[in-house]
Amino acid sequence: MVCRLLEFISLSSTTLGSKSLEAFGQSVSDARRAGNADPSKSILAESSKLMGNSSYGGTITDKCKHRVVSYCNDETVNDAINSKRFTQLNVLSNDL
Repeated sequence: MVCRLLEFISLSSTTLGSKSLEAFGQSVSDARRAGNADPSKSILAESSKLMGNSSYGGTITDKCKHRVVSYCNDETVNDAINSKRFTQLNVLSNDL
């Protein structure tokens, strides 16, 4: 199972949605079904579930919407604006 996960990680950037991803998903499903049918294989089923869920989350999550919020003072605001990750500036007043 680990070999298939490593294969998926190395191929995911170029062949996302291809047969390799389909084979990986099928192997995860097969291992989970085997764990449901035979309690002695429950560790394999749980491990496959974790690998399947983590690979799904990493490939499907839209990371463009993730933001880091920083509060700056007058001295550090220029460094934040000049960062390549800068997206927006909201000025907070003292009249809160």
